[in-house]
Amino acid sequence: MVTEGMKAMAWALNGEHLKVIPVVQVGSAYKTKIKGKTVTLNKVKLQIEIGNGLHMGTAEYKQDKEMSDKIEEIYLYYYNQRTV
Repeated sequence: MVTEGMKAMAWALNGEHLKVIPVVQVGSAYKTKIKGKTVTLNKVKLQIEIGNGLHMGTAEYKQDKEMSDKIEEIYLYYYNQRTV
């Protein structure tokens, strides 16, 4: 099943309209469990690349569903703003 978020991401990446890139923020570590092991991960900021422009977000996200949901939200926003 293809969701609206998947359509938006495919539109953005296949047409080279924009990319959302997680950028690791050193010094903002947190611990989480992955497959029964405790690991330390750094939070990320999201960088949006549109054409030649780079825009760095101000919020920091954990590398989990929180980050994935925000990336999907960004792609959906630009997908809904497109002109056909």
